[in-house]
Amino acid sequence: MFAAPEQMTAQAIKDLYETDRAARRIMERHTGGEELKRIYGDVVATGRGLGVEMPVLEPLGSFVQAYATEAA
Repeated sequence: MFAAPEQMTAQAIKDLYETDRAARRIMERHTGGEELKRIYGDVVATGRGLGVEMPVLEPLGSFVQAYATEAA
């Protein structure tokens, strides 16, 4: 699946969630706010540590924080 074209993968995932009730309910209930905040923080910290400029990613911090707070 990871080597498949993204359109094919997206359609397979869409079909799965339409037909597999358990998978759909898991995705509906999983907000992932805290997980998103940690992943975002790790990526930004690693980028800064490596001296990588992140002009698009860094400004998203306030949105990630707001989403994580709302999802909690």
